[in-house]
Amino acid sequence: FIPKELEKGKPFFSFGTMSTAYWDFAYEMELKAINQFNSQFSSFYVFPTIVFYCASFEALLNEGLTKILLYDKTKEVEIDLIKNSKGDYRDISKKVKVCAYYLDRKGQGNIDENILQEYIALSELRNAIIHYNPEFGSIFHYPPRLQAAFTRSKVKASLGGDWVETFKTKIVLDWSKETIKNVIDIFLDFQLKDKKEFYGA
Repeated sequence: FIPKELEKGKPFFSFGTMSTAYWDFAYEMELKAINQFNSQFSSFYVFPTIVFYCASFEALLNEGLTKILLYDKTKEVEIDLIKNSKGDYRDISKKVKVCAYYLDRKGQGNIDENILQEYIALSELRNAIIHYNPEFGSIFHYPPRLQAAFTRSKVKASLGGDWVETFKTKIVLDWSKETIKNVIDIFLDFQLKDKKEFYGA
């Protein structure tokens, strides 16, 4: 499908660039959040930062899985399920672990369970942000999966207040950056990719 406005234009997709583009945008949002923290306790820029840091990691996984298909079409059905979080791969833990299996060029594919649990919590927060439901916006109603995920996380955001306000804070921003960088670093190592090139540093 090509939108009619783009039918006559040249394709501008460059394979394997969205993970770094999402990272760069998340970093820009992070800087805006930090600037806002200079004058107030919370920042609405925390949420887009989290969304795009998570998008960066997911794009990195999908880019790696797509490269596998360039050389081996026999795995196309399973890789499609993984990339689209279908079947067993709706479970975040299973999806990340099978990605580690496929993408680790060193043949080990191990992920530290603590890092994985932090990423699961972050991913549930991202889901709560994207699928925001006002019914889960008071101190009496928390998104159940979000609450469950954060009981296993090291960040101890207060679960007694409105979750939207609770998670727009600097402690959550710092935790989300650390969490996503930890898991991205693992997969960059798996794929023998240059971290400086990915982060633009």
